[in-house]
Amino acid sequence: MQLLRNSQDAIGGRKVASSEIACRLMLRDVVHSLHNAGFPDGKGDPRIRLANALMELGVWLQEGCQEDSMLQGIWLPRVLEHAEDESLPVSVCERVVGAATRGDLMQIDALAEYLVSDCIRSTSVAQ
Repeated sequence: MQLLRNSQDAIGGRKVASSEIACRLMLRDVVHSLHNAGFPDGKGDPRIRLANALMELGVWLQEGCQEDSMLQGIWLPRVLEHAEDESLPVSVCERVVGAATRGDLMQIDALAEYLVSDCIRSTSVAQ
């Protein structure tokens, strides 16, 4: 199954991502912006760090890089490392590890969305 389905843009001749890829890229950009805006030192809420790593992994998987050395050497270990953070619920960590090792894109997206939503909810309740 081909994961990356590009079409040619009628005006500029540049490649345009399919709607599924475009949605994943937008979610990744939102998570990445939250990560950089709130935590420029690389520390901060472990939910945002994990969501950021999940979205990077999801983009690599979406592009069909399952056997890529960057995926196996950097993104998957980074997700697993962030999932081991003891401040996160064990059930969330187990789901993250399962989705990441299976390469389940829909579950990766859902978990990243859940982590960001949970962080936003807890931040707004605390204020």
